Amino acid sequence: NRTITVRQTTDNGVSWAAAVTVATLAAAHTCRCLAGTLNGGLGTLYCFYSDTTTAGGATTIYSRTRAETGGAWSAATGWGRSDFTNPAGMYVNGTGATFYVFLCFGGTLREYAVTNLAAWPAPTDRMKSDDPAVIYQDPSLAFNFDQFYYLFFTEYNTVTTTKTLTHVFGPQIDLWSL
Repeated sequence: NRTITVRQTTDNGVSWAAAVTVATLAAAHTCRCLAGTLNGGLGTLYCFYSDTTTAGGATTIYSRTRAETGGAWSAATGWGRSDFTNPAGMYVNGTGATFYVFLCFGGTLREYAVTNLAAWPAPTDRMKSDDPAVIYQDPSLAFNFDQFYYLFFTEYNTVTTTKTLTHVFGPQIDLWSL
């Protein structure tokens, strides 16, 4: 199944609405990264997702929007950058007019400060492993504290097959490990 759906609650998780389709990927495509955020000031839900071809691994990031109160999802907006391969997770923090999108590519954790969903800027490499055996994965757990956040992700060593939980603190991204 290559359908991305979302369910919404208006009572803090006591009950949930029926699933609504955000996107359906083409045959021979998969979604390896998925993130969502709410811009409460605008009342807009945002869904960011990857569309990866299973044959060559080429990946494009798309976004769609919808009013928080419901309605149809917008048409997909491509990120306006070249395709890439092998993403290993995505996290989005959408505060104000800028979305901070973190993507893991092998041994690099990249941040995109996105102000235009159709034309993403060049990334800032926030972390890059000196060890080719270490890759970064799953930057999907994060908590927002007064416009600052801890972005948790895992460091996976492909030789020893060990995973280490790590985090960075933002928006200045001072690095330290658990």
